Amino acid sequence: MKIKDVEFENNVFLAPMAGIADRAFRELCINYGAGYTVSEMVSSKGLTMGDKKSGELLTLGEIENPAGVQIFGDNPEIMAQAAKMCIKYHPNIIDINMGCPAPKIAMNGGGASLMKNPLLAGEIIKAVSKAVDIPVTVKIRKGWDDENITAVELAKIAEKNGAAAITVHGRTRMQMYSGKVDYDIIAKVKKAVDIPVIANGDIVDEQSAAIMFEKTNCDGTYANLIFMDEETMSKPKRIWKSPYGKLENGWHPAHPTLYLKKEVYDKIGLFNLKYRIVADYDFMIRVMKDKNIKLEYIDEYIVYMRVGGTSTAGLKGYIKNLKESHIALKDNKIKNPTIVDIKRIFRTMKQMIIKK
Repeated sequence: MKIKDVEFENNVFLAPMAGIADRAFRELCINYGAGYTVSEMVSSKGLTMGDKKSGELLTLGEIENPAGVQIFGDNPEIMAQAAKMCIKYHPNIIDINMGCPAPKIAMNGGGASLMKNPLLAGEIIKAVSKAVDIPVTVKIRKGWDDENITAVELAKIAEKNGAAAITVHGRTRMQMYSGKVDYDIIAKVKKAVDIPVIANGDIVDEQSAAIMFEKTNCDGTYANLIFMDEETMSKPKRIWKSPYGKLENGWHPAHPTLYLKKEVYDKIGLFNLKYRIVADYDFMIRVMKDKNIKLEYIDEYIVYMRVGGTSTAGLKGYIKNLKESHIALKDNKIKNPTIVDIKRIFRTMKQMIIKK
């Protein structure tokens, strides 16, 4: 997953919980696999007035990378000033809290109260986005109450005013943390905008995370592959392990393990039959270029594939594959296609080193 130019090893993020997610807690969660952490929320007014505790809360740990810092407030100018001050703490992202339901925040113009004032929320997002050169994200709720469900409206305004991603907690402010998360509102927000949407609320274990992905429209999955010998299918010839990487670094999923929803094909299109060998690679380039398509990696070997196809039948076939792949990279306007080709060659060579 990517938010602008910030990449994450996975899309399991630690929520910025005030009073809980301090630096020690965040680093502990990173050690257990969190792909992204965010500081506890800090008052923009407090920060700009020199509050010492605010600086302590914004301090990130050495292993927190990528990481964000979160600020709240209701004045666009002060929020922009606070965002600039945050940069000295070296965050990858600045997050704006527009979802906190706590009375001392929400009843004083900040946090979830901005769900009732989308225009002011838009002004704040615009001011902060213009003030800094790193991605700005926004955390919102379903709405203020059941009569004021504004998540979709606010998400569109956030995107229009420069937000790079949106986190949606599927409860209203009046619910606080009671009741159940509304998965449907998160799915509606995801459908309404083209920037990444992060689902929040009631995710406490692997099962609840899986339910969240299912309910909120994860786009696809991919896994690992083993090429087997052509004659007996009994000897591994090449092991393709596919944790997330970058297209420009020669990475792509093993196509036989890639499962996508129909909506992805509707959006990206089908195979381009102009390519006789690498139509699958061209298709995956188009998928990976779209930063709003979210893929989940399954660290399992789910495909055992016989070598001997056009692209795996020796050196001559591999050279043909590379030549056509180079054309696909150029057709899709990928920068430095020759460098990408070279990096793909090295990745393939590493896959052929079978560890016994």
